[in-house]
Amino acid sequence: MITLEQLPLLARIAAKIDLSAMGAVLRRKDLLPDGINKDDISTEQMMMIAFEVGAVIVPKMEDISKDITELVAVKKGITVAEAGKLDAIQSIKDLLSEAGVLDFFIKRLKLATEPQA
Repeated sequence: MITLEQLPLLARIAAKIDLSAMGAVLRRKDLLPDGINKDDISTEQMMMIAFEVGAVIVPKMEDISKDITELVAVKKGITVAEAGKLDAIQSIKDLLSEAGVLDFFIKRLKLATEPQA
């Protein structure tokens, strides 16, 4: 579940990430428009996808790091200072393991990659 407090943070992060570039990566891997079915993807393919998606996100990390820290703080019910001291990789994994957060980004990704009429 995404709370009203979390929604603007998610929207800011999505707005700062180049979702069309990420969509292009997923289209090349035949993962859009249907999405990712982990059972149909080998570990090697998943690692390559993660690497390519990471190449899109990493240049934006400075822009989104404050928003991610605030989102983690809200999700965990801790201060921003405490969230800033947590393990980054584990915190991001925790966020993405929550269906509401992942669904939010998948929907935004699909909207960003749909052909404009």
